[in-house]
Amino acid sequence: MIRGVVRRLKVVSSVPLGLIAAIALTAAVERTIIHGNPAIQNPHGVSWSYAARLSNKKYMANRDVLCFGDSLVKYGLAPKVIERETGRRGFNLAVFGGTAPSSYFLLRRALESGARPSTVIVNFSHDRLTLPPGSPEHRIPWADLVNLRESVELCRAARDPGLFARITLARSVPSVKQRYEIRARVLKAFQGRMVAAGDFSVWLTGNWNRNDGAYLASKMRFAHEPLPSRTAPSLGNWKCEPTNAAYIHKFLDLAARHRARVYWLWPPLTPTAQKFAEISGTEEGAENFIRDLIRRHDNLVFIDGRHAGYENSVFVDQIHLDLDGLRALSAGVSEVLRQPPSDPRPESRWVALPAFRPPSIDDPLKADRPSSLARRTRFPSQKSQR
Repeated sequence: MIRGVVRRLKVVSSVPLGLIAAIALTAAVERTIIHGNPAIQNPHGVSWSYAARLSNKKYMANRDVLCFGDSLVKYGLAPKVIERETGRRGFNLAVFGGTAPSSYFLLRRALESGARPSTVIVNFSHDRLTLPPGSPEHRIPWADLVNLRESVELCRAARDPGLFARITLARSVPSVKQRYEIRARVLKAFQGRMVAAGDFSVWLTGNWNRNDGAYLASKMRFAHEPLPSRTAPSLGNWKCEPTNAAYIHKFLDLAARHRARVYWLWPPLTPTAQKFAEISGTEEGAENFIRDLIRRHDNLVFIDGRHAGYENSVFVDQIHLDLDGLRALSAGVSEVLRQPPSDPRPESRWVALPAFRPPSIDDPLKADRPSSLARRTRFPSQKSQR
C-alpha cells in the first residue's frame, strides 16, 4: 500500500503543473480579455468582426437594400438617406479593405439568417482584385470574419494551405493577429498615456450603430495633392486574380438565386486620383472585365461614378467622401434605384451616376468627432444588437 502511494506521488510530481497552469491562464486571458476586444483591434479588424456579427442577425430580414464592398462604400452610402429617397430600408455591411470573398461570405450569411433583399449594392476595387486572398501586399483580417467552414472554402479556392494555417492560428490565439496593437497599448501604459475608452476603434462602432453600418466622416479641409511624378509601367497590365473572379461570379449567382438585383458601384474619386487612375492604365482592363460580367449575368447593373463631378471639397482624402459627399452619393445612387434599367441588354445596364448636386441637409445624419463620443461609446454586445 505504501509503495502504491509512493508511485502515485512520483507520477503527480512528474506532471508539469506549472506549465499546465500557465497554459490555462494564457487561454483564459486570450478568451476573456483579448478575443473580440475592440480596444486592442485595429479599425480594419473591428469593421470585419462587426460586419460578421451583424450579418447573422435576424433583423436583417426587414432590410431591402444591403451594401457590401470596401471603405469606399462604407464612407459613401448611408442607408438612412437611401430610405428617405426610396422608402426602402437598408444596411451597410461594407468593411475596410473589403474583397470579393469577404463580400460573398457576408451576403451568404445575411441570406442564411433570413435576409431577402431585392437590391444589393457592392463595389470591388479594381486595384485589390489583382491580389490573391493571402497576398503579403495587402494583409486581410480573415480571422475576424471567417469561420472554419469558410476558411476551408476560401483556402481551397485560393490553393493556399499556408493561408489556412495563418487564419487558424489567428482564430485560436487572438494575440497573434493583434500583437502590434497590444504592443502599442502596453507602451502607452508605461508612458502614462493609457486611455481606457477613448480608442478610435471603440468609437467607430458607435458611429456605425447610429448610421445602419455606414461611416459618417466629419468635414475637414482636404488639400489638393499633385499627381505622382511617374507611373509604374506594370499597372497597365490589369488582370483579375482567379480567386477573386470566382467569388465575384459566386456573389452574382447567389444574389440571382434570391432574385436580388446587384448594382456594382464604381464610386467617384477626387479629380487628381481619377486622373492618375486613367493615366496609369488600370481602368481599361477593369472596365473590360466588368462589361464581360454584365453580358454573363442578367441581374448585374453597373453604376459608373468616375465622372460625376465630385470635387475635393466633399472628400476627406483622395478617395474617401466626407459627410456631404456621402449625402450626395447616397442620393445619386437612390435616383438610379428609383429608375432601374428597363432594357435588359448589357449596354443598357451600364449607367452613369447622376451628376453631383449639393446635398440636402434635411436629414438625420450627423458626424461626431471621435473625441466627443469616445467616453460614452460602448462596443455593441450580442444582446444590444437584437
